[in-house]
Amino acid sequence: MDVVEDFHIKINSNETIGDGKEDAVAHFTDSSVFLWATMLTYGAFSLVGTLGNLVVIVVVAANKPLHTMSQFLITQLAIGDLITLLFCMPFSVTSAYLFKSWPFGEFMCYFVAFGGCIGPSVSILTLLVMSFERYLAVVYPLKAKSFWTKGKVCLACAFIYLVSFTRALIRPILVKNYSIVYSEDDTGKGKCSSTVGSIELIVFNAIGGVGFYCIPLLIIGFCYAKIHTEIRKSIKMAAGSDDIIKKRERATRVVFAIIILFGVMWLPIYIVTLMYVTDDIKVFGKENWFIVFVFVARILEYGNGVVNPIFYSLLSDKFRKCLRNPACCAPGVKEGLSETSASTSKTTSTTILDDKK
Repeated sequence: MDVVEDFHIKINSNETIGDGKEDAVAHFTDSSVFLWATMLTYGAFSLVGTLGNLVVIVVVAANKPLHTMSQFLITQLAIGDLITLLFCMPFSVTSAYLFKSWPFGEFMCYFVAFGGCIGPSVSILTLLVMSFERYLAVVYPLKAKSFWTKGKVCLACAFIYLVSFTRALIRPILVKNYSIVYSEDDTGKGKCSSTVGSIELIVFNAIGGVGFYCIPLLIIGFCYAKIHTEIRKSIKMAAGSDDIIKKRERATRVVFAIIILFGVMWLPIYIVTLMYVTDDIKVFGKENWFIVFVFVARILEYGNGVVNPIFYSLLSDKFRKCLRNPACCAPGVKEGLSETSASTSKTTSTTILDDKK
């Protein structure tokens, strides 16, 4: 159960929050129009996001020319998005808006808390590895040539999942004892709610926000500042052909855009979560702007997993080519991780999303 969904359940069930003030927005969120619009929106998210991310995984797996580190990391992002869309969103959204209670039982109460950590963790850590790959490829091309072996790629992916699962396992231990409690009322309706103000929950979410959002984005920002400086230097010194320099610039813009997309779309939900667990929610109660902000924050969070595969298909020429005509990606094209480091020029121009040919 997510603290944001807990907030929506309280709003929709007219449970007192803050000063108990009623307003037009609070009433509207309890209307049938809002319910149907919300269910249709999230239903579309579920369908488009699940199919889109599955297509990314299948296309990359089925086409050997896409078996590069770049595309492998993209499938990691798709897996992270699928975890969120399949194991978190359906239960959280329906409990908050449709049932206005928790009908899925005690096990799912803790399981959704578990799954809600894995997806975002996999995504941000994968973006961090992507940025490091770009940093080495552009700033230290000779080192990058020998650094990204198959073993190190597998090690990086194992690290991503190890850290993500460790964080996710810690949460149910904390929530079971301190922050999230499953209970049933007199009518038999289940409730999977958080203990507002719990010091353990505050610490857990603060560490999550800093360690899995702020710090990774700061490191990514440093990497791209260095990449930008190196590209500018290459242009001034004419360190490569115009084509190579353009590919470097495009690689930087594309990957940076993906990261900015993640940062912007996940920022509101981190703000809402921190406000909720620190008990600041009582200050705002049922203020119109805050109810709207919470709703938009959740839309943006889940929407990130929907737009990512669309983003890939729009920006990757090779991916689109294999998607439209699998025959064009038949064996015979140089493949594998060695494709990203066949030469210094190729290494420096390899992108997380393939450059235009």
